[in-house]
Amino acid sequence: MTMVQVVLSGALPLEAKGVINLVSMLVPSYWANNALSASVDIVQLNLTSDPSLQERWIATSSNAANSLSWVGVFSVVYLGFTLLKVHRSR
Repeated sequence: MTMVQVVLSGALPLEAKGVINLVSMLVPSYWANNALSASVDIVQLNLTSDPSLQERWIATSSNAANSLSWVGVFSVVYLGFTLLKVHRSR
């Protein structure tokens, strides 16, 4: 499961097109990677030349806030799921 998160996060130099690109937006590591990349300003450091990545990783407060919001949504959903499972097992 960890390898799936790494591959779908967008951190690897693989070109995600079609269904893979859509599925990658459903994993928390994608949004965490976008937030981290925006916070360290990867585009300014010239560590990527892909225009689509530059758009996602540009260091703006709205980009970082949007990505962190999605990380928060995933956290709340997974916390709720975990609490439900723990409550049912008692």
